Amino acid sequence: MNTFQILSLLTLGALAAISISNIVLRRGRLRFSLMWLAVWVGAGAAIARPDLAVIAARLVGIGRGADLVFYCNVLLTLAGFFYFYLRNRQTQRQLTVMVREVALLHATSPQRDPGPST
Repeated sequence: MNTFQILSLLTLGALAAISISNIVLRRGRLRFSLMWLAVWVGAGAAIARPDLAVIAARLVGIGRGADLVFYCNVLLTLAGFFYFYLRNRQTQRQLTVMVREVALLHATSPQRDPGPST
């Protein structure tokens, strides 16, 4: 095992421990903590045993393990961007509703213009 593998596995172990503590302490959403735990474990497996990535790649019809890792990264990144786009849209809709409600609460009836005084 080389230095990169050792340092990467230590880092991934710490990240996995954080994900596990989030699950145990019920911080955040369970599905996100489980998803991150799966990412850390998968990355650790690919770093510790690169031949596993090659085997998995060939099972799905991709020639190299590095390509499989890259494609998965692209797909997860796009899914993440889409998720945050949807959350941002939802937040904007909620903000619009709140601003409208506050505007209606503070609205005053228009003052009647007495017209020109002569």
